[in-house]
Amino acid sequence: KPPISPFEAWVHVGDDDRVKLIVAKSEIGQGIKTTLPMILAEELEVDWKQVEVQQAETRPDIYPHLGTGGSSSTRTTYADLRTAGATAREMLISAAVAQWNVPREQCYAEDGAVINRQSNARLKYSQLVASASRLPIPAAGQVPLKKRADFRIIRHSTGRVDAEPKSNGTAQFGLDARVPGMVYAVIARCPTFGGRVKNFDAA
Repeated sequence: KPPISPFEAWVHVGDDDRVKLIVAKSEIGQGIKTTLPMILAEELEVDWKQVEVQQAETRPDIYPHLGTGGSSSTRTTYADLRTAGATAREMLISAAVAQWNVPREQCYAEDGAVINRQSNARLKYSQLVASASRLPIPAAGQVPLKKRADFRIIRHSTGRVDAEPKSNGTAQFGLDARVPGMVYAVIARCPTFGGRVKNFDAA
């Protein structure tokens, strides 16, 4: 199976320079809608203030582990998300290197842009993402990850992205879902211990 492009699965860069980071787990109280994008943003080198978090589609071909439970989301996806963010970063740098025709070591990523150390020229991710998306996807082992000492987002206190909508009532929960012809059901629990169903209407 060919590797999945990080720009298809995890990172969407808009023309307005805002970056959507995709979360393929469900938020059920542990804060992963904030934590997981922080991991991506750290390696991607984007300004956290320019980040928008988006829930992933139900696409098992891209997100094979959509289940959420056991407080396992961060520890089971940490390495994969760091690699995805770093892969996107390196592909963006490669696109800038090709555009400027300069040595790779002359370029680095910072705050949603690739910068030329020698000339101080700067290309925003929005200017590079189209060409970066067409580049070969590097193997996971070929992508350098940041050193822990260089973390600017991970390990630092960050406000939860869902705090405001949960406070003002605009957050959407599973129970808020409505579809045409929707019906409702509830589990009927026996009022006495050891009781059994006497009859029910299957219709």
